[in-house]
Amino acid sequence: MLTLPNGTEAGVFGLDEIFEDLYRTGKKPNMDTAYKIVKSLKDMNYIAPGSQKQYEAAVLKEYQIFYDESKYDR
Repeated sequence: MLTLPNGTEAGVFGLDEIFEDLYRTGKKPNMDTAYKIVKSLKDMNYIAPGSQKQYEAAVLKEYQIFYDESKYDR
C-alpha cells in the first residue's frame, strides 16, 4: 500500500520491481525519479487524473526509504 500525502491509501502493482530496477541503474531519489516511477506505475495501475503530484510525493518518500536501506544491505 502506498499512502498519499492526503492520507489516501492506494494499492499499486509493480512498485518493488520498479524500485529495484532504478536502484540497480544508480538512480537516486529525486523528483525526476519520482516522475519516472509514477509514469511506470501508470502502465500497470489506475492513477486518477490530477493525482500525479500526490503519487510523486508518496513514491519519492518510499523510494528514499528503499534507497537508504538498500545501501546497507548490499
